[in-house]
Amino acid sequence: MLQRLKIIRRHLHFSQEQVAAHLHISRQAYGTYERGEREPSAALLAAFCDLTGISLDYLLEREDILPPIPLSPEEEDLLRIFRRLDARGQEYIFRQAEYEEQLSRHFSERS
Repeated sequence: MLQRLKIIRRHLHFSQEQVAAHLHISRQAYGTYERGEREPSAALLAAFCDLTGISLDYLLEREDILPPIPLSPEEEDLLRIFRRLDARGQEYIFRQAEYEEQLSRHFSERS
């Protein structure tokens, strides 16, 4: 199960810091769960499932196939808007998103 925490987190492109913040724990504490040094509580597992949209059955290895990750309502809205744009607009949005990602990565590395 603990290996699946890492697989899911990476699949969703979340950092340990992002997951830990959602779970209201430190990045170091979250890392102990991924490394198998500690067992997460039921409440923590439930919060992880809420964040990722992954079923507890998959996380607990009762299912072997990673289910599709559902889009959040915000992601659905962004996708709907993006699809309505022409090629030039889509390219602009894509480049802007890449820029924002780089900024975010830069500032998270500095803190």
